[in-house]
Formats: sequence, structure tokens, C-alpha cells
Amino acid sequence: MKYRFSKNESGISLMVLVITVILLLILTFTMTISITQYAEEIKMNKFSTDMTTLNEEITQYYSRKKELPIINQFTNTTSFAEVKNVNDGAEYYVIDLDKLNVKLNYGKDYEGITNKEENITDLIDVYIVNKQSHTVYYPKGIEINGKTYYKLVEEFTGVSGHTDVILDPEVTISMQNSEDYLFAIKSIVEIKNVQSDDIDFTKSKYVFTKESSDIADERAYSGGNLTGTTTTIEEPKAPGDWYLHVIVVNKLGKKTIETSNNAVTIAKTAEYDYYEENGQGKEQTAKLFPGTYRLETWGAQGGDTESKATLAYGGYSTGIIKNSINKNLYINVGGKGEDFSLSRITNGGYNGGGNGGVYSTSSDPQGGAGGGGATHIATVSRHFI
Repeated sequence: MKYRFSKNESGISLMVLVITVILLLILTFTMTISITQYAEEIKMNKFSTDMTTLNEEITQYYSRKKELPIINQFTNTTSFAEVKNVNDGAEYYVIDLDKLNVKLNYGKDYEGITNKEENITDLIDVYIVNKQSHTVYYPKGIEINGKTYYKLVEEFTGVSGHTDVILDPEVTISMQNSEDYLFAIKSIVEIKNVQSDDIDFTKSKYVFTKESSDIADERAYSGGNLTGTTTTIEEPKAPGDWYLHVIVVNKLGKKTIETSNNAVTIAKTAEYDYYEENGQGKEQTAKLFPGTYRLETWGAQGGDTESKATLAYGGYSTGIIKNSINKNLYINVGGKGEDFSLSRITNGGYNGGGNGGVYSTSSDPQGGAGGGGATHIATVSRHFI
């Protein structure tokens, strides 16, 4: 029994030794993988930091200066030809880091550029930008887990797939007085160079102010949200000169700020004169947003008499309306009565002016002038011939 026991004990000791060696090998392999992965993550973080910093700084610089911070043109684009942005133009330029005052982990060849006018063909450890799309590239590339990256990706996840960088949008604003509504501005905001899915429309907003300079404070954009890559905004405004400010935020949180180049002036009053088509007075229409408005009307004067001693001016009326909904107003401006005639009845002006009578004897003919038409504003379409 003792002999057998001793033999079993030796067998157990050998088995324990084998298991221990295997565990040590596994731990060593795991540690090697972890160290390698850690080194890859460091490269990821450094490259991602560089690219994110440059994208943000270039966006802000372009918003302020309306130009890119660039120097030499870069023509050797072979290394990253397969990953170029589809919106790229033909021209690429070295980013002028002196204008941005940033610290980077890569791009050391920038320090060796002495002539900032010549084309760059032999340097690749530099950061460049496409003039049209504003996409930033690193021609030397960074190899991470066997794959080489030349531009920013949404997420660095080692060997997994990636999504291309979201481009800096180009924002254009057009503004004019509304053709449909009184005392209102109609604006169209267009976002180009990006897909709709790349924009966070919950944070992309606008506001009208009387200031022409850009607004940096995101909280100030209280006018409303942009609704797509093309947003039409039509709003009533008080009298004065108005500018439209827009902030566009992409899914990565980058902000683009734009202000309209021109102001739109809202007048204090809108005047409607007598209007006719084919010789006949015609009704006019005005649309109002909700609000309080003062209305004033002047009736048309009658026609001239023979002596022109007495001019029959039209009446005047005024009132206040409080409009709670978008509403159409129908405006009929009275027409002037026809001047006197000694030979026929003269016509009254458009919208109810009375006709002028004729009294005639062989020795002393008399003629009356037509009466002026009424001017009225109504919420239904109705006029008097």
C-alpha cells in the first residue's frame, strides 16, 4: 500500500508541474497580446487626437477667416488615393500649423519646410487638407493592427470596420422679404458636403438677431431647429434690420457657425395703392402672421368738376385687429371718380363710387363728376363694381 501510495504521489506532482507550465505559457501569451494591443491603442489615441484637433481648429479658423490655414500645395496623393473623400476637389495643401498653434504627435516633416511656396512632393510626414471638402489626411499613414489609416475614422476599434470622417459642412443662407406674408422674412438654409444622417438636428439651430457678427454661444440659438439639409424658415419680425445665425452640429459634436451676409429690412408699414387690370380695379390680398396690427384706409376722391373749385376727397378710417392665426386680408382700394362731362353720365370710381349726372339745356349744359370708390379691408373676398 505504501509503495502504491508513493507512486501516485509522484504522478500527481508531475501533473501539477505540467499544468503550471501550461498556465505560465498562457499568461505569457496573454501578456504579450495585451502589451501589443496597448501599444496599438496608444497609436490610435495619438493619431485620433491629432486628427480631431486639426479638424476642430480648421473648422473654427475657416468660420472666422473664410479661408483655410494652408501653405504649400501637396501633389503626391498616391498613398491615400483609395480612401479619398468622394467630395474632394483636385487641390490638396499642407496645413499651416503656425496659424493654428497646435501641438501634434505626428507630422514632423512640417518643420523641414523652408519654402512655403513650392509644391510638396517628397515629404509625407505632414498633415494636409483638401481645399474643397476640407478633409484632413496624413499621407504617411498610421498602421494599426495591420491596417493603415490616412484620415480620421469615427471609431478606432482595432481590426473592426470603420466609418469615414464626417466632413465639415458648407452652410449657405439666403434671405429676403417674404413674398407671401407682410412684415416677415423668408430664409433658406442649405447644408452641403454632408449627408443628412451625419447631422445632429436636435442641436442644429438658428436665431434671428439685429447683430451681424457670428454668435459663439450655443445657448443663444433659440429660434428653432433646422429640419434637414435644406430648411425653409418664414417668420414675422418687428421693424428693423435682421440677420440670420445658424449653428450646425454633426454626430461627432463638431460645430459650424454661419451668419447671413446680408440683412433683411422689415418696414413699419405696408401700403396698397389703387390697382387695376385691363382698365378695371382689382382686389388685392395680404397675408398676416398672428399679431396685433393697425389698419388705416382712405377712400378715393371724386372726379374733377368743371370749375375744379371743390375737390371731393374720400373718407378716412382706422382700427386695430388682433390676429390669433395666419389670416388672409382682402384689400380693395377705391378708384378715383371720372371727371365731369357735359355730354354724358360719368362713371364712379372702382368699389362703389357713384356715377355723375348730366343736366343739359340748349343754352346752359351742366355735367357732374363721378364719385370716388370706397376703400375697405375684409377677411372675406368681396368688392363692389
